[in-house]
Amino acid sequence: MGSAASTCSEGGSGKPHAVVVCHSSQKDPLRGLLKDGGEINNVDDVVIITDSYPRDRQQRAGMISRVQTAFVAIDPMLQRSSELIETLSYLKDQRKTVISGPLTFFSRPSGAIGAVCLALNQWDPLLFAEPSRLAYWAEKYALLTRSEANDIDDTSDELEGVNVNTSCAVETSLSPHIFFVFCIDDTGESERVIEKFAHAKLVPGGISLDGEVIRCQHNIQSDLTALREASVVVFVITEACTAEDDNAMCFRQLFEHALAWNIPLLPIKEQRASLRGWLALAMAGRLWYQVDATNLELVDTPYANIPDCPCKVKDSCLATDFVVCANGLLLAPHRTLERSQIASRENAAISIAKERAQVLGLSSIAIGSLCRRVGELVNSGDDDSIRSLDELGVATTREAVEIEATGHLDEPKPVDLLPAEQTEETKSLQPLSDIHYEVTRQGFVAPPAVLNNDGQPIIGLQLDAMFSYQWGSQHTVLKIHQQGQVHNLRAWFDVYGHMQGNVNSAMAAAVESVACMVVFLTKAYLVSVNCHLEFAYATRCRKPMIFAFLEDPETLDLPDWVVDVAGTTQFNVYPSLVKESLDEPSRVLALDMRAERVRGVPMTDVLFGAIRKLAACRANSSVPIVYDGSLLLYATTSALHYALENEKRDNKSEGTGVRSETTVCTRCGAAFVYEITASLEGCRRHTAYYVGGTLIAGRWACCQETDRDGPGCQQAQHMAAGRIWTMEPTYGTYTYEPNP
Repeated sequence: MGSAASTCSEGGSGKPHAVVVCHSSQKDPLRGLLKDGGEINNVDDVVIITDSYPRDRQQRAGMISRVQTAFVAIDPMLQRSSELIETLSYLKDQRKTVISGPLTFFSRPSGAIGAVCLALNQWDPLLFAEPSRLAYWAEKYALLTRSEANDIDDTSDELEGVNVNTSCAVETSLSPHIFFVFCIDDTGESERVIEKFAHAKLVPGGISLDGEVIRCQHNIQSDLTALREASVVVFVITEACTAEDDNAMCFRQLFEHALAWNIPLLPIKEQRASLRGWLALAMAGRLWYQVDATNLELVDTPYANIPDCPCKVKDSCLATDFVVCANGLLLAPHRTLERSQIASRENAAISIAKERAQVLGLSSIAIGSLCRRVGELVNSGDDDSIRSLDELGVATTREAVEIEATGHLDEPKPVDLLPAEQTEETKSLQPLSDIHYEVTRQGFVAPPAVLNNDGQPIIGLQLDAMFSYQWGSQHTVLKIHQQGQVHNLRAWFDVYGHMQGNVNSAMAAAVESVACMVVFLTKAYLVSVNCHLEFAYATRCRKPMIFAFLEDPETLDLPDWVVDVAGTTQFNVYPSLVKESLDEPSRVLALDMRAERVRGVPMTDVLFGAIRKLAACRANSSVPIVYDGSLLLYATTSALHYALENEKRDNKSEGTGVRSETTVCTRCGAAFVYEITASLEGCRRHTAYYVGGTLIAGRWACCQETDRDGPGCQQAQHMAAGRIWTMEPTYGTYTYEPNP
């Protein structure tokens, strides 16, 4: 994805070039910091790329091509800028070094910005804290200046009319429209691709586009009118689109307007078309459908019949996936996230944190008093008041925030995630059968959405797991995912083109929303940049991991970034490799997926059981501290988190449990409060019966869980009623009653 890394030049001093990136609201304070450093000449001439400069993507791409490194100043507003998300994604695609740090002491990025800045690049919490730190980097790099930037050969003029008022630009049509945009070329290549996709005919699987199909007329005014009314726009990218004629300029005008108007894009790229300049920047972080214009019959050919195709689903092909994705976009309204919506999201996040704190034991009176005090200190704005937040447990220095945000969290021991040890009695029972299900393309339920209609992470979303894999393993991982789907596992999985919009944003939001990450390890995974990005960001988010080896663990040379998560090089891989010592316990459960069973239980059932246990542990986790918003959001969540930790210590020393205001679920043991509707969610119930335990190994028929008190497989509300283990005399099976 994206174009290859570009070359960069060195400054007149012989140093490699670097550029500074920040939100436009922080440009002047950042120049002040650069001046205070004293090592940078002509600070006013230094280029600072922001959400509003340069407006022209060709110029922005040209500036980035001149540098080796970008210094990124992180603050809450940078997180919300689609232009800067695009820029950071482009820096990643171009393999540029990104050195970033917080402008505000508490800021740590999330989403696509977090993935690029925290995962594979250098995070320096003191980068913008003191002039000497900037001076240190100034000795290594020459910051790009405006005079140097003006020397960039830019053959495209600034596009007029692209920066429109997005709040009123798009006119909603009564019926959904899918607008196809392409460039005419002498070879007829574009027209052949268009004929393959721009129609309402049925594709394999018996489905078709739900919206009216409209093609561009190559008249800029009429095409802009059609674009304004479009629900989805499909850009067919061929070599003709990168030319320097009027045809290519009209294509670019429409592309830039679609971005400015926030219309969902669904690109189709001819495999020989190169992405460079403005187009490479606009496509940064995006997924596209790639076709060969000389072999278009492959569009309708099942993946299973295409040699070397990683996807082997019998009844799926590119045409089917394109229609499913386009129809999904038609159902999602699009709009720009306004500042008022940002404030609304923060208020919602604070409300969730308050409710969570009450459920976990803080009284509503204590919560109200604490939050009022935090608000008073934050709103006063002076340094003494901010330092006073320390008294409430809020970290107020960059160093303290870094320690707090990177410390290890309590997790279950790996062995506790496994089925119970077999006894002589259980070994004599008929073992569980390993049942495999096949889910066809049309029967496949899309992975849960992690972004809302504004392209923002869904607040409070809790998924069970994310499956991280290299595309060469998709056939195997898809089978495992399909078994989990049958057992109601809520796993996020990049498949069938369901990862829409910015791929880095969707991936990061998925990581942030799951209880754990399942890492399917192969040689190809260990050398994949994108796999490393997923893994590293999950590590930064302190997500529990399960290592699922698809190849012999003894032949894989695990890099440090994998071993560091385990905490030791000598970790057990069940059941094939047991070498862990008591002195160096592992922090992760590792499974050899080539084996059939662990402790008598089929391997996929072992994996799903471990995922459900980790998801259940999250139900009693503390209030998470939020670093990617305002100071009020950070300080409130931090103070509540600290107060809960104190409450937990006090209860432990006094031998007491949760406060009387809360109720403990008789099914899963989590606390909830009847008056807080959201707290009722998060439990799980078994949908079938428990069978066996005498002649055959015991299990829940609905999900193959072997522990009769193990986590259920279907979402349910918490309950307070007593439960009775009840036998159904006709069949000799058991259930808990009641089981709402």
